[in-house]
Amino acid sequence: MRLSPREIDPSLRDASAWPAVEPSMVPTARARAALERRVASVKAWLDGTRALSEIEREFRVRRCELYRWIQRCLQAHDDGRIWGFRALIPHQRRAPNQPKPHVDPASAPGGKSGQAGQLRRLFTRFPELEELVDATLFQKKPLPTAFRCGSPCGTSTGFGSSVAAIWALATTSGP
Repeated sequence: MRLSPREIDPSLRDASAWPAVEPSMVPTARARAALERRVASVKAWLDGTRALSEIEREFRVRRCELYRWIQRCLQAHDDGRIWGFRALIPHQRRAPNQPKPHVDPASAPGGKSGQAGQLRRLFTRFPELEELVDATLFQKKPLPTAFRCGSPCGTSTGFGSSVAAIWALATTSGP
């Protein structure tokens, strides 16, 4: 898709009015560098004074990527504004994964088993499990006693077997 800054609504061309990202909120130095490169390339494109080939060369970005980033930036966010530079954060989803109905892997066409979104569905049915996973994996807190396996560390085996039991319950019972 070819796009020109002149084709964008004039009220959206001013990048200084776009929702921004505080770089310190991006978790890794590598992701921050990628974000800064993306933001700079989109700003250069919005400025409209440089040739696209010059932007590609300077920021080491393909034009198809640049156009995709611009489209993402201009999409509406849940807060009523455009996504702006928030859309350029590496590895951040802008929309939740839409789960498909369960499909038996043996009968699925092309080897697709329809498992996308199953973890989200499980967390929706068992919010306490989502809290447990979040607390244990992402905040590095010890497992609650109820989920420990009896080993001195109280880690993987108890957690894994508890999750497996909940998963089995969730996938065998109705929706």
